[in-house]
This record gives sequence, C-alpha cells and structure tokens, in this order.
Amino acid sequence: MDRIRILNVELNCITQNDLLAQLNAGVLVTPNVDQIVKMQSDKVYYDIVRRAEWCVCDSKILYLCAKLLRTPLSEAIPGSSFFPAFYEYHKDDENCRIFLLGAMDGVAQKA
Repeated sequence: MDRIRILNVELNCITQNDLLAQLNAGVLVTPNVDQIVKMQSDKVYYDIVRRAEWCVCDSKILYLCAKLLRTPLSEAIPGSSFFPAFYEYHKDDENCRIFLLGAMDGVAQKA
C-alpha cells in the first residue's frame, strides 16, 4: 500500500471504501494537523502512532498539503465519519469487535 510522509508521519494512501474492505484487524489512527504538530515534540505519542497498522489522513488541510507537496492522498478520512461507516459496514458481522478508548464517564454505556 502506498504511503506518503508529512513531516515525520507516514499516512496510508487509501480510500474509505478500500479501508472498510481491508481493515480486519489492527489499530487505526486518524491524525489531524494538531496531532501531527504534537508528534513533533511528544515522543511517546509519536511512537504510539508509528506502531499503528493503519494511519490515515483525518483532515482536509493535510489532504491539501499533500497535494501541494505533489504526493496526493486518495482522500481525507475523518475518524468521526469513518466510525459510523465502519459500524454500518460490519453491523451484521457478529465476529467484529469494536474497542473505544477515551471518553467522558457514561459515554461507553451510551454507546
């Protein structure tokens, strides 16, 4: 799979539909501009992102930056819209498990 590098972060060049079809296991991160800036000075956070099996562009700004660098991404895939699409894609698969990390008290119960 093709990847592009913005600063020191490698992003997968993949469409949302292809990601839905291929994402069977692993960790998915969807960094935006703020997170990529944070990775420049936070080694712990950077190492977590580097170990993820999937790293896709969350932001239209990063998408446009990639175009300007002449290494275009397939599309921006915001985590906030990918999650509902992932659920819809796998809603009838009883073997699919979703783990949500981080939220305020009560959010997991509601989900």
